[in-house]
Amino acid sequence: MRDYLEREILRIVPTAIRIGDRNNCLPNTLNIAFENIEADSLLIILNRERIAASSGSACTSGSLNPSHVLTAMKIPFSHLRGSVRFSLSRESTDCDVDRVIEVLQQAVIDLQADSIPLEAAYA
Repeated sequence: MRDYLEREILRIVPTAIRIGDRNNCLPNTLNIAFENIEADSLLIILNRERIAASSGSACTSGSLNPSHVLTAMKIPFSHLRGSVRFSLSRESTDCDVDRVIEVLQQAVIDLQADSIPLEAAYA
């Protein structure tokens, strides 16, 4: 299911990138970085639709700076603030994943339409 979620997100949002090693990763967790999107804005939309996801680590919550880990991984600046982590469980269903994809597609369209490039916003 994680691999299906990844394939579909990268299909519907071709500017998104997968974060992390594809072979050495948890089988239920996917981290995707979205271009020119603030993860917090995306999480608000997902939460409103009763979809749980997260961004960043607990130790950096509230920080205005991009993740030092993502920066060290050489993630493009345009994606640094758009990293979202999706976690699946034994209770997750194909319908759940399809719903995430459906909601995410519209959310990304809406957020990118309203955004200015992050390089310009934080220059």
